[in-house]
Amino acid sequence: MNAELWILEDAGRSLWAPFAGTRPIGELLFGTCLLRERLERWFGEPARGYLGPERLVGFDEPGSPRLHGTSSAAAPRGGDGSTLRLLLSSRFVPDPADRPQAARGALASLVDGSRGARPIPIVTGEDRSDAPTGVGWLLPPGASLPHSAEAPRLPVPGEEASGWGSGSALRLRGELLDGPWSLMARNPDRIRVDLETGLVAGDSGTDDESDTVRDLRSAGLEGVEFLGPHRVTGGSGVQIDPLVVLDARDGPIHLSSGVRIHPFTHLVGPAWIGADSSLLGGRIASSSVGPTCKVRGEVEASVVLGFSNKAHDGYLGHAVVGRWVNLGAGTTNSDLKNNYSPVRVELGRERTVDTGLLKVGVFLGDHVKTGIGMILNTGTVVGAGSNLFGGMMPPRWVPAYSWGSGDRLVPFQLDRFLEVARLAMGRRSQTLPDSMAELLSEHWKQTHGGRVR
Repeated sequence: MNAELWILEDAGRSLWAPFAGTRPIGELLFGTCLLRERLERWFGEPARGYLGPERLVGFDEPGSPRLHGTSSAAAPRGGDGSTLRLLLSSRFVPDPADRPQAARGALASLVDGSRGARPIPIVTGEDRSDAPTGVGWLLPPGASLPHSAEAPRLPVPGEEASGWGSGSALRLRGELLDGPWSLMARNPDRIRVDLETGLVAGDSGTDDESDTVRDLRSAGLEGVEFLGPHRVTGGSGVQIDPLVVLDARDGPIHLSSGVRIHPFTHLVGPAWIGADSSLLGGRIASSSVGPTCKVRGEVEASVVLGFSNKAHDGYLGHAVVGRWVNLGAGTTNSDLKNNYSPVRVELGRERTVDTGLLKVGVFLGDHVKTGIGMILNTGTVVGAGSNLFGGMMPPRWVPAYSWGSGDRLVPFQLDRFLEVARLAMGRRSQTLPDSMAELLSEHWKQTHGGRVR
């Protein structure tokens, strides 16, 4: 029986500010690859597409499948009568040992045993005694995309799926990330597992499948110090200057194709550095850095999606940073409260989430810019397209496309924002697709009530 993978941008994405307004959650970096790539490798085939909110239909980045609105005619509805469709939340991280190829017979039996062409819940949990959590649906041949009005008993991804933990549901091993703080907190361990199991290829900026991954300890690198027992590997074209320390005492390190490491850099594993990125000096520890980034200073337990710059001194800790972000010299964030209490994150003027974590830094959306000397508080969320300057600490919640200093923030003029975005992308030989410009413009209007300035 044939099978297709569709990735669902479910309602739980509302906790993923400041990224949810400009990209699918599946296009965020986790470990050594994007969340979407992780699902594709687990499934063994590329995803047919995303199903998500209409406002993201224009999303366009290299390697990303098309996003279909859930009301789109292209969404899976009836099929050809012979194809299974797996709809999995983009926030779901499957256990790599739980391969669907080995369970095709079980899938077929589950479908054959169901009554009619109705969706079958997909749940996850450590064992059968756990209350399962919904992570998606299995659509038998002829089944349509489930809606609450049609199937009110189906579990919503992220919610407890009471009554679906036995033979009436498909149980997969894995976890469901509830917010960007979960992605940040679990990222070091995910890097370690990925590199220990050989997961180092993909369009998120890792090496091409055909590229040769080599052991850098035996590469004859002059003046480079290696510490610890874990593997240190690299793709083609990696350049490492003298006076660099590759510290693998706590975990493995991988440098993707074209990475350049400058003198006086201390790179601490587990760490993964994406293709064509440059480390300019300082201490970078337990972090994932996406493709074509420039990083300098102190970075700890952070995720930088790609095409972003932190080219100067300053501290970035326990943070998630989107694409096309530029941090001015000396930009520094706090990631620990003085009273050592769990960090609460503001997701709007009237919504706060207790992360339960003691160390939470900042979450910076796509196209964020900071001026020199910027200081960011613990748990600060800066919306996409914001431009902060003046060295004054902004509020812990900064709406998308804000411009100003401290709490004196006004909407960033839309035409000026798009001009800056195009200039920044052009510096990396990239262009802003028309569909992305429209998506960003609509997001600006939704954020600021349609008042184009």
